[in-house]
Amino acid sequence: GGVANAEEPSPGELTLVEESGDAMQASAASTADNGQGPTATPQQSSTRQQDSQPKASPSSPQQPAEEAQVSDTAMRTSQKRVLYFKDLDPDADQLLQELREKLSAEYGNMLLAWIKGLDANGSGQVSLKEFQAVCSKVGYSGDSQAMFKMLLPHPSLKYLALKDFDTRAFHAMNRGDLRMLSEAAADPAQKKKPQEMDFHERQQSGFHMQLKNSLGIAQRSEFSKSCKAFTVPAHHIDTAEEFEHLCRRKHGSVICAWRHVLDLDANGRLTFNELCKALRRLGYLGDFKALWKHYGGQEKGFIALRDIDPRSDQLVNEFLQLLGKQFGTIDDAWRLGFGKDPTECITEKDLLEACVKLSYPFNAGKLFQCLQPAPGKKLLTIWDIDPLCTRKKQRGEVPFIVTSKSALSQPNAPKKKFGEGQGGDPQSPTTKPSEQKRQAELEAGRKALPELRQSMKLKYGSTVAAWRMSMDPQLKGSISFGNFALACDDCVFAGNIKAVWAAICDEKGQTTFRDIDPAAQKMLDKFRTQLLRNFSTLADAFRAFDEAHTGKLQFQEFEKGLVSNCITVAQPKRLFQALLSRIGQKTLDRKDFRALMIGAPDDDDDDGPAAASPMGASGASP
Repeated sequence: GGVANAEEPSPGELTLVEESGDAMQASAASTADNGQGPTATPQQSSTRQQDSQPKASPSSPQQPAEEAQVSDTAMRTSQKRVLYFKDLDPDADQLLQELREKLSAEYGNMLLAWIKGLDANGSGQVSLKEFQAVCSKVGYSGDSQAMFKMLLPHPSLKYLALKDFDTRAFHAMNRGDLRMLSEAAADPAQKKKPQEMDFHERQQSGFHMQLKNSLGIAQRSEFSKSCKAFTVPAHHIDTAEEFEHLCRRKHGSVICAWRHVLDLDANGRLTFNELCKALRRLGYLGDFKALWKHYGGQEKGFIALRDIDPRSDQLVNEFLQLLGKQFGTIDDAWRLGFGKDPTECITEKDLLEACVKLSYPFNAGKLFQCLQPAPGKKLLTIWDIDPLCTRKKQRGEVPFIVTSKSALSQPNAPKKKFGEGQGGDPQSPTTKPSEQKRQAELEAGRKALPELRQSMKLKYGSTVAAWRMSMDPQLKGSISFGNFALACDDCVFAGNIKAVWAAICDEKGQTTFRDIDPAAQKMLDKFRTQLLRNFSTLADAFRAFDEAHTGKLQFQEFEKGLVSNCITVAQPKRLFQALLSRIGQKTLDRKDFRALMIGAPDDDDDDGPAAASPMGASGASP
């Protein structure tokens, strides 16, 4: 055994050493002195190699042939100074070369064979079944299953990657070189020499021309499709049924797709131009005109939700009709019906309870699915109930829940003649739409007025203090819409300011405290009348109440002054709190009595010195 007639190996060179039977091992032989003895001579090295080999066994008749094969391999390696894979396993190398040749002949190179043949789905990995199918297609004669297992980097793996399939193709893929121009040929002998080429072949063999030609081919649609540069769906969505299925698949339901993709302006209908834009956003590839005609757009001039999904339209419209009949506006329905603040959300359980109270005739669970803004959402906001109300709230209008009742939205409904009322009787009086809108806005303003009073109390402690400190600090008696809107913002009023103003303003465009809180104004008028009956000015009345002459009145002193001056007040504590100017104030001073001048008529201002100053003498302390 061993390497016969071996020369002295150079540092770092590989030599072959047989260890047992047909096994081989590469070991580095170094001739440098390791500090433990003199340098070994070539004869000594050969002697150590021979001594290290196991003795031949008499029971191994094939050992001489194997030893001769190993000796030949070692001789060739020693001569070439390079070890090839075919030197280790010629049979496997022959099968691998056959596979490469047939794949390159079929697809052009190994990278395109991977992209267009093996990994046609673009997953980045190839299974045994896919590998066997391609091997059978190109006519590979070897065992494809054995070749697949041989290419795997580890026996436990089940999928083959590009790096395991061909290293050169893997590097070309990383560089974006789909034709593998940057990789040298596997066998330089197969490449023509420049002396053997004609003029055109030499021109085309240059790297620049090959790169230019490859870029031109890559830009063609056939090459782009084969390399998955453009994703082409296997099946085009081009029918009405597939259109509805596409809506459900992308948005959970047809009504959700209608609200978020199709009807973006929330007017309840689609024109042909709007439908075309919506279909492009949705990804529909069929005939737009055929779909428009299928849903009746050619006859009516528009498409509504009931044309696409009549069941969902019926579920939602029935619920909106019950809400509108019970509450009128979406804000009242949210606050009074669901018991939620406009910034809060409701769950499916809250919707089920509301449907039970409203005697909703259909399935509330399906209604919740129709109102969901996206699949899987567990909460609903006030903006998800009715897109038309959402549009009105964004414009600052009163968000009335109005269901479509015109003949345009209900084609089967009989058209009314000119002059007919709601009942269809020509003699019944008709109401103009503008007047209906005006009445509805006034009703909404009257309903929101208690909410405004509550906001004023939360900010200043009472409506009287809010009027005196924010709305009318100069006590002019009335304010305009601009000051009213600023004061509502200051009090953090979340309702419809325009609707409240329309309900409380007069013909001159002004409003008073009496319009905002009539009960509080009545209480102030009654107390002021009794004071001016006993005293000439409000300042004299304060001095009479302030028996200790401290300039401050606590509630006990205020209540005692009422009794001593024979003044009848139904709720003394409420009156005392109304005269306070801020939250946290415990005592009254003389300036707080100026609140009694709110809503005072002109004849009261003419009585005595109060006409010049509400407190009599100009600011003199008691």
